[in-house]
Amino acid sequence: MMALVQSKEFLRKFIAIYCKLPELWKVKSDAHKNRNAKDLAYEKLVAKLKEIDPKADRAAVHTKINALRTSYRRELKKISSSQKSGAGAEGIYKPSLWYFTEIDFLRDQEIKVEGASTINDTEVDEEINETVFLSS
Repeated sequence: MMALVQSKEFLRKFIAIYCKLPELWKVKSDAHKNRNAKDLAYEKLVAKLKEIDPKADRAAVHTKINALRTSYRRELKKISSSQKSGAGAEGIYKPSLWYFTEIDFLRDQEIKVEGASTINDTEVDEEINETVFLSS
């Protein structure tokens, strides 16, 4: 039990550091495009992870971040599904992930935005038919 409490406290601190490093998670920011800034940010997270894993490296940080974000996405999907089901306010899924609120700063990075196409389906069908006709 003590290891679990220490692990939760460690992850809270790890997530807090990650939150303060938008160059790693805020895809549309200029900082995200800056390789040097990202390298420095990863070094900070590697140093933190080394507190519990002396052999930690950048790959281990990637793995940890991916695991955290995957669990977070799973919870977001459950929330979204319950909202789409037409359930009333009391029927909306309540996240059970203990660090959900800590990592919720990622919400706008995880929600998919439908892209708008300038080509309608008829134009695509016509292009496909022309391609088939020309290759015959």
